[in-house]
Amino acid sequence: MVFLLVAVLMAGRYAMFRSFVDPEQSILLRDDVWRMWRVGTLFDLKAAIVTMLPVFLAGLLLSATAMGWRWLRWMAMGYSAIAAFLFTFVVSINYYYYQTYHSFIDIFAFGILDDDQTAILNTIWQDYPVIGIFCAAVIYGGVAVLLVRWGGNTPFFHCCQK
Repeated sequence: MVFLLVAVLMAGRYAMFRSFVDPEQSILLRDDVWRMWRVGTLFDLKAAIVTMLPVFLAGLLLSATAMGWRWLRWMAMGYSAIAAFLFTFVVSINYYYYQTYHSFIDIFAFGILDDDQTAILNTIWQDYPVIGIFCAAVIYGGVAVLLVRWGGNTPFFHCCQK
């Protein structure tokens, strides 16, 4: 599951790199681009591991009994789906925010609470692929559920339920 979360973060970084970086600049700054991928991947791993930490800790606590394994499987499916959905959604928001404002999300993004919320949400609805982003996030959450279900059908899982 960690690698699924890392994959969505890396895909977002790749999309931003392809969209916002001049190819000639990336050739000239090859060492910097390599460093970006290396440090970014390490950050992605850290974010994914910290996100999945509750499942890992619950696994330590619940793995002593067969009932605990069953409960852990269902909890991991739900938690993984929510995590994959949120990661996909946040990566998409980051991409479009950067495309619009040419900076990363900052405190000014939360000015929506002070301004005309209806006008802002109308603009977001009209100018950005909200339905597509939502569908992609739901599909990615579904993939996470399928992976956790598949992982729960491995011989290791069945031997631990006895």
